Amino acid sequence: MKITNLILAFSVALTVASCGSKQQVVETPEAGEKKTVVTTLDGEWDVVAVRSRVVETEAGEQLPYVGFDLRSKRAYGYGGCNRVQSTLEVNSAEHSLKLGYPTTTLMSCDNMDLEQSVLSAICDVRSYKFIGDGVALFSQDGKQVLTLRRKSTYVDRTALDGTWNVVKVLGEMVSKKMQTRPELTFATGEGRFSGNAGCNRINGEVKFNDESRNVIRFDNVASTRMMCPDMTTEQNVLAALSSARFFGELPNGNLGIFGTDGRTLLELSKVE
Repeated sequence: MKITNLILAFSVALTVASCGSKQQVVETPEAGEKKTVVTTLDGEWDVVAVRSRVVETEAGEQLPYVGFDLRSKRAYGYGGCNRVQSTLEVNSAEHSLKLGYPTTTLMSCDNMDLEQSVLSAICDVRSYKFIGDGVALFSQDGKQVLTLRRKSTYVDRTALDGTWNVVKVLGEMVSKKMQTRPELTFATGEGRFSGNAGCNRINGEVKFNDESRNVIRFDNVASTRMMCPDMTTEQNVLAALSSARFFGELPNGNLGIFGTDGRTLLELSKVE
């Protein structure tokens, strides 16, 4: 993973709004088409540029990301190697934003340059502006230090209730040719889930954390023991469930289940 000396430009208007507001759909005057505009910091964001240098990833690498939990006044994320957390101060009227000194886990990776750049930029943040479906963070002297793109928004756990088709597993689309496509059904009030992993029926416990709005865990997962011609999708679904740590609504309206490094393990589409 690296950052290159390219200026990241956005050909969209700046949008200023309260942190407590929702996403809006607006008309673009040029084409007359509707476009979603983000108007809240609340949620998780991929880091796409650091001090105007674009972040580039190799195959299999994850972008750094940052989450802003306005309700608990905390920030957290992934710097490219380590998990990161910090305090959070926001003044929506003035569009000011200050992050406390970030603390991290202590892993060492081959290339720590990107993570150090992200951490340095976090320390410099003092204000923000919404830019279409993203947000730009600025230092005290008005320099753009981080450019973020919406990763997911927080949703109440009860929004999970019902049945969801699994459309992606570990970043790969689920084949429409599968005889039995995987799906998950949540009953959050009972702390249970059930479904099909692609061959076998599965069920187990689904657990949440009252202090962290987007934390999820799947425990005591059990399945039937049928054998199918291709068990790859099922094995990947089960691996994703065992590694799941966070959830949120993706920009396309689907539900994302994420790992500790922000990787999207499962993408789910609600069955109407």
